[in-house]
Amino acid sequence: MRRARLAGYGYTYIACLLLWSIVLGSHHLGGREEGQDPGTALGILPGAAAFALLALPIRMLLLLFPEWSESTAVRLVRRMLFGVLCGPVPPLIVMIAIARSSPVDKDDAAMAVVMGAAMGLLAGAVDALLLDRSAGPAPPGS
Repeated sequence: MRRARLAGYGYTYIACLLLWSIVLGSHHLGGREEGQDPGTALGILPGAAAFALLALPIRMLLLLFPEWSESTAVRLVRRMLFGVLCGPVPPLIVMIAIARSSPVDKDDAAMAVVMGAAMGLLAGAVDALLLDRSAGPAPPGS
């Protein structure tokens, strides 16, 4: 049980690392098209790895809500909905902490909410898949 829970955190982190790599990579390419020098492409990996760490508290928040549904589809939709609702909480807490020391742009706060919801969606999907796997195979004929 403990190993499956830790694996869930790992899967969530890897999925959000891929999400952040895509977002920061597209921002890197957009800066290159505008004539800016955004640095090397490998420079996005440390930032993506740091931002993906915000998915771990989202996964922890998801575990606060028990799941009682027997249906895989209902479980998936419910866990993803809870993920979207819990997702913006950790990024907004970080934005509040940053805002106490320096001004924060409205666009950055909006991006934190959107990316938090996207990370919550991924965390919910991972959680639903792991719950489905731990439930075991369905009996034949059902």
